[in-house]
Amino acid sequence: MSVDAATVRRIAHLARIAVTDAEVPHLQGELNAMLAFVELLSEVDVEGVEPMTSVTPMEMKKRADVVTDGEIADEIRGLTRQLRAIGGDIDRVVRDINVGNTPEAATMRTTFVEFAEVLWEVESFYRSLCANARARHSPMAKVS
Repeated sequence: MSVDAATVRRIAHLARIAVTDAEVPHLQGELNAMLAFVELLSEVDVEGVEPMTSVTPMEMKKRADVVTDGEIADEIRGLTRQLRAIGGDIDRVVRDINVGNTPEAATMRTTFVEFAEVLWEVESFYRSLCANARARHSPMAKVS
């Protein structure tokens, strides 16, 4: 199989690669060389050869395919309740400002500081969840 100049341009277009007319012959040669190698590989007799996952014999690590709630549902519900409560406070402060009432500075400051603290807690919790997920799915993690 061989690739012509029009096919090179079409591949470049599909790959969203700008190719000048001067580059087409070079790319055509490279693509033809790759296809020739693939054709050469297709001539290899692989009858009786077992599929492999690696060039060295090893068994695939497997883990149990089990759905869980992550054992953190209570923590997530607690943070959600805190966010809703503080969100309601922020809504009230913004509503007061919109209708012309100016809440006391201390009230606004307290509300926004509480909100920032809970957001910090949520962010820290999220980061720990991500770290735990990465550790669980790491190739180095113990697999049963």
